[in-house]
Amino acid sequence: MQERFQQVCGALPEREQVQQYAQQATTRVSQFAGNAKGTVQQTMKKMKRSGTDLGEKTTQLTPVGNEMLPG
Repeated sequence: MQERFQQVCGALPEREQVQQYAQQATTRVSQFAGNAKGTVQQTMKKMKRSGTDLGEKTTQLTPVGNEMLPG
């Protein structure tokens, strides 16, 4: 039993190695979050531009639509 325990303990990473893995994971998550934030901001800008463009098109088309109505 004690031999098996020593085998298991020997297979576990050292404390410093665990801390290094945790730091790497934290860095990756932070980079991912930054990238996701940038992507969301770009998407929102595109959507805002598209909405503005559609609003302008609607304004331009409205007089044409009114002229076609029987009067």
